Amino acid sequence: MQHGTCATMMQWLLPKFALLTILAAADEHIVLPPIATNDTLPEKMLLFIPGGKVPNYHYSPTAQAIQNAAAQDLRLWVVVPTVFQNLCVISCSLSSLCAPLHNTVEEALAVAVQKGWKRGTDEEDVWLAGHSLGGVCANTLFQAYSSGTA
Repeated sequence: MQHGTCATMMQWLLPKFALLTILAAADEHIVLPPIATNDTLPEKMLLFIPGGKVPNYHYSPTAQAIQNAAAQDLRLWVVVPTVFQNLCVISCSLSSLCAPLHNTVEEALAVAVQKGWKRGTDEEDVWLAGHSLGGVCANTLFQAYSSGTA
């Protein structure tokens, strides 16, 4: 292969590899440690299910704004899991068919534990929310896995 051809090939390939890197990063769970560092404040987790066809990284600014608003009262972790094809309803269409989304959420929470979240009692320490279709999936997930006491 000649030098000019090799350089041209690299110029063509480099943007493709950059795009693949961005897409791979977009498939990672978002885990935001608390902004507040005061150990006397209670520690909570906001688990946020993204809306339909909205990549989870779009929620980082909103999650950080929520953390900023809560920083004087608590140490708030935020997890926004990545969901299959950006459609949580595929993984949780009915409470009896919600195991795939539940597994995804547990994987995302495990990442938070690896980053230092001290998982306590989910019924007391985890808040579940979602945007649009993600809110529907959050409700279905809650129905499928809650103890009925919340």
